[in-house]
Amino acid sequence: MRHHSTGCTRATGVACAFAMFLAGFLCSADEKDRMNREARLIEILRSSASVQEKDQACRELQVIGSPASIPALAALLTDKDLSHMARYALEPMPYPEAGHALRLALVQTSSSIKVGIIDSLGFRREKEAVPDLIKQLSDSDTEVKGSAAAALGRIGTPEAVLALEKFRKTAPPSLQAIAGEASLTAAEQLLNQNRPMEAVRIYQQMQAAKWPAHVRQGAFTGLLKALPNEAVARSTRAIEGDDLVLKSVAIASIPTLKDPSAPGHFSSMLPRVSSDTQVMMIGALAECQSKATLPAIRSALASPNQEVKLAAVKALGKAGDASCVKALSAFLSSASPEGLKKEATGSLERLQGDGVNAELIACLKTATPDLRTTLIGILVS
Repeated sequence: MRHHSTGCTRATGVACAFAMFLAGFLCSADEKDRMNREARLIEILRSSASVQEKDQACRELQVIGSPASIPALAALLTDKDLSHMARYALEPMPYPEAGHALRLALVQTSSSIKVGIIDSLGFRREKEAVPDLIKQLSDSDTEVKGSAAAALGRIGTPEAVLALEKFRKTAPPSLQAIAGEASLTAAEQLLNQNRPMEAVRIYQQMQAAKWPAHVRQGAFTGLLKALPNEAVARSTRAIEGDDLVLKSVAIASIPTLKDPSAPGHFSSMLPRVSSDTQVMMIGALAECQSKATLPAIRSALASPNQEVKLAAVKALGKAGDASCVKALSAFLSSASPEGLKKEATGSLERLQGDGVNAELIACLKTATPDLRTTLIGILVS
């Protein structure tokens, strides 16, 4: 047995060694083929080949290109017909030489070509390009300015953040939205770098009424993320306030809050807010998928406002359980118009969980003939 085992071990070892040799050989062959193909593509870029041929070569180099192909690609960055495809190849390359080539081209180009190079530097998050990008904020071309601001936001270094803060104060009206969006992107980068208080400073500045609604909403959402311990209180103030922009995003954010007290807290607010606000809040509370929201939503079925009733009916169909069967059945027996009855029936049909059928059967005992027919239909469906 011992001899047999040794023979198997030796055979296995030889097989493994051969497999490793073969794998290494194949990898070498693949690498050799790649290098040969890359060399051929570089020749095409440096030749008098057509734009279409060079375009295709750039596409291939995006996949197989190494630092060896970067000089040939860099030479095309100022070519109005091929700059885009050269950037297409260079932009995802994980080599510092690619970023260096784009930075050199930035000072050699203008107009739309420059805008494209700025975009690529931003997507690469080229920190070394920040000083050059800051200079572009003073360019006479509005599109160049806007692209530079966006790129600085994506890079998000302290130097870039400071430059954006200055730019926000001087940006023309046509670039206010872009300046705001770039600042939000920079703040998100700061959050990702575990620098929340620096991000908070930007978010607080971007809540001013002068900024576009979507920028203010983004800043508010950022504050909730950066300061999670203050999120419930901040959202409460916004919901109770008169700023419709912040109110809407505060309500939409309710299901995303990490505080376990949030569903119950915001449910308790329902009776004291306007009908329009109730409608929005009921939908958000349903998204929480928390039992703590159900009593308040069931109570909303008795609202004198038809839109609130409808929101509550739909919410119970999405988030309800067996505890909602009786309330929906009672609502169904007295609801009007027919549209509300149809919605209530649909919500009863969608209820999930233990005890739903038992509750439906219990409701049959006191149901009117019409309601009994509906409940039986739900039970057998």
